[in-house]
Amino acid sequence: MRQPYNTDLSSKEWEIIAPMLPKPSKLGRPPKTDFQEVMNGIFYITKNGCTWENLPHDFPPYSTVYFYFQRWTKTGVIAEINHQISAQVRLADGREETPSLASLDSQSVKTMDSAGSRGIDGGKKINGRKRFIMADTLGLAIGVMVCPANVGERAGAMKLLESLKYPMRRLQKILVDKGFSGDDIL
Repeated sequence: MRQPYNTDLSSKEWEIIAPMLPKPSKLGRPPKTDFQEVMNGIFYITKNGCTWENLPHDFPPYSTVYFYFQRWTKTGVIAEINHQISAQVRLADGREETPSLASLDSQSVKTMDSAGSRGIDGGKKINGRKRFIMADTLGLAIGVMVCPANVGERAGAMKLLESLKYPMRRLQKILVDKGFSGDDIL
């Protein structure tokens, strides 16, 4: 048993998330991996922003945590967990499951040469990446996208909207700043 981190799931939180994870295959050996610890590792990386290789050694091996993060991201498990928990939070707050109003913004951040794809945001003179985030009025993430910083606000917003996994049937309005102005958006 290890000392807990402030990013660890509580027992109650794990009871909510565990049923949302894919069931192990009945073929082959049963997995030895503790999936709660894998999720704790993912949350640790997300909160602290360290590299996978710098995941503390009291978690499962970083390669295992990264493997499941990649698999669950590609298969939509992470998006499904976010969608289901957001719906539960909204219902508990006396709201509809999906929002009618959202806010969308972007932020350019510097990255190192080794960080992968990047570009120069001409307006801010930043060489790096740009992150686009769309949230509801409770601050719950609806969509997130990271791309090279040279992607414009309108183009990035359109890509983010196209990438949403769930239909936003109730969404009537998206609040944006002047950087997103133009006839071809929102």
